[in-house]
Amino acid sequence: MTFSQRLDSLCKEAGTTATRLGIDLGFSKSAGSLWKNSTGLPRNSTLKKIADYFDMTVDELLEELADRYGKPPES
Repeated sequence: MTFSQRLDSLCKEAGTTATRLGIDLGFSKSAGSLWKNSTGLPRNSTLKKIADYFDMTVDELLEELADRYGKPPES
């Protein structure tokens, strides 16, 4: 699962859209769509805001991505 797929899934579960998410977090209308349609990740500070919005940690937000690309070794 990519970040954009994860974001789309979370938005659907919450009954919102990526555009509304961007606005609610204080970004432009296009920010949410950019996150949803991008192949990359938002900045760390933005990831934190998105995670907070969905009442989860950044680790939880990115967990399925780690499953896809392999989890880092335990230290």
